[in-house]
Amino acid sequence: FSKRLFNIKKEKSIFSFNDISHLALEALSDNKGKPSNTAIEFQNKFDEIILDEYQDISELQEAILSLISRKNELSNRFMVGDIKQCIYGFRFANPYLFAKKYEIYTPDFSKAKNDGYRIDLSKNFRSRECILSAINFIFKQIMTKEFSGIEYDKNAMLYYGADFPPQPEGVN
Repeated sequence: FSKRLFNIKKEKSIFSFNDISHLALEALSDNKGKPSNTAIEFQNKFDEIILDEYQDISELQEAILSLISRKNELSNRFMVGDIKQCIYGFRFANPYLFAKKYEIYTPDFSKAKNDGYRIDLSKNFRSRECILSAINFIFKQIMTKEFSGIEYDKNAMLYYGADFPPQPEGVN
């Protein structure tokens, strides 16, 4: 069935995002899962690979990125994300890929290995201090390593970074 459906899609040139992703993976890997010549060309071509919303990446997308990244997996990858914002489970997003990297990489550059380090962007410039206190209180209660992949500790917390004018009387 799958082969027949794929052939119909090919005849009509109507591929889904998932089809294209699998075709890309096939083109970028040899039959042993190693980078193909095409993937090696991309490794040599890209100085940097910049990813936003990394918490929403799928294992398929991670495999593709691993194939086009330099041999030292993260030597030319810059990833930004926030596990608290992962909302694409229905698209097979795997926030534990983010959590694994969060745990592996140290925020101390002097102790970082050649494959990367982490920069915690914990200052929030959009919200008032009372909002951040409430968010931190709730997340501290529910975000455990078992539940979310990371411990909601001092590194994961949001800190007040803005300088808002005083709130009007009666507004909390």
